[in-house]
Amino acid sequence: MEEDRNQQARQGDRKLSPADISPFVKSLCLTYSQLAYYPETHPVTVNQMKGAWGELQKVFGMVGDLTLSIADSKILFIGQSVEEKNTAVVKFSRYFESIQVGSIKFKKSLDYEEFASFFSLFCKDPQTIKDAGGIDALVKSKKITGISFNTTVYKVITEDEKIIGKAEKVGGEAKPRKPRTKTLQPIAERIQQKLDSEFKDIHDKDRTRLVEYLNNVYVREIKKIEEKNEDLADEISEIREVIQNIEEVFDETNLGFILIDRKQKVCFVEHGHKIPFDLMLNEPLPEPLVEQLSGFKDTEPFKIDDVNIMQVTRDPRKRIKAILFQYE
Repeated sequence: MEEDRNQQARQGDRKLSPADISPFVKSLCLTYSQLAYYPETHPVTVNQMKGAWGELQKVFGMVGDLTLSIADSKILFIGQSVEEKNTAVVKFSRYFESIQVGSIKFKKSLDYEEFASFFSLFCKDPQTIKDAGGIDALVKSKKITGISFNTTVYKVITEDEKIIGKAEKVGGEAKPRKPRTKTLQPIAERIQQKLDSEFKDIHDKDRTRLVEYLNNVYVREIKKIEEKNEDLADEISEIREVIQNIEEVFDETNLGFILIDRKQKVCFVEHGHKIPFDLMLNEPLPEPLVEQLSGFKDTEPFKIDDVNIMQVTRDPRKRIKAILFQYE
C-alpha cells in the first residue's frame, strides 16, 4: 500500500500533486455528467470521453497506474482532495459512494475500449449495478482487467478528529466523544483584559456578566445559523425532488429545455440531443446557437432545423437564462 502511494506520488524526484491529475478528474466527471442527458454513443458524450482518455494518457506518463480514492463526496489523490468544489466531481463521488466503491484504479494497461466500458457498464443506476450482483461481479463477468474497484467505503478524518481521537483513548478504549461547542471565549478574554487595564473601577461581577453575555450572544447567533443551514438543506432536497419530477414528466413528451446559470454556462439539459448543436454541461452555449436565437420573437414561429423554439427567457442584461423547445 505504502509502496503504491510512493509510486504514485513521485515521477523521478518530483512529487505529484492533485493539480497534476486535476484535468483528468474534471474531464472524467464531466463525461459522467453527460450520461444524464446523452447515451454513451452520442457524439457529445464520445467527444467528452475521448478528451478524458487523452488526459488519462498524460497521467499515465507521469505516474503509471492511477488510484483515485472516494470519500465524503470527494475524490482524493494520495490523501488530498481534487477539484472538491466542482459539482461534476461531487456528483461522480456521491454516485460511486452509493454503490459502495471506496477507490478506483486505472491501470496503465487499460485500452480505450475498456475505458469506454467504464461509462457504459459502471455509470448506471445503482439498482442496475445491484441487479448485476454488485460492482465486483460486474467486473468479473465482463472480464475487465484495466480498471479495478475497492468496495470498501472510506471516511475522511480531519486533523482535529485525529488529535481528539488520540486524546480520548484511555487504556486502549475510546471514551465517548463530547460535542465541541464553538464559543466567543478567546474574544471574551481579550475584552476582559481590556476591562482590567482601562476600566479598573468596574465591579468584578459586572465584568463577569458582560463576558458571559457576549459569549451567550455568540452561541445564540451560531445556533440561528445552524438552523438556517438545516432549512436550506431541506429546501435543496425539495428542489432536487422537483427537478427529478420535471425530468420524469419531460421524458414522456416531445418537449425539451436548457437552463443556463449565472456564469452563462449550461447547467441542465433535457432532450438536448434533439438540438442540432453540441451542448456541453458546464460550458457556454455554442455561439452559433446564441446567434440564431437572437432572431427569436414570441409572436412568430421560430425553428432550428426540425426543432420549434417555443420560449427563450433572458435576464435584464438580455443574456439567455432558459430555452424551451419542441421537437418532431
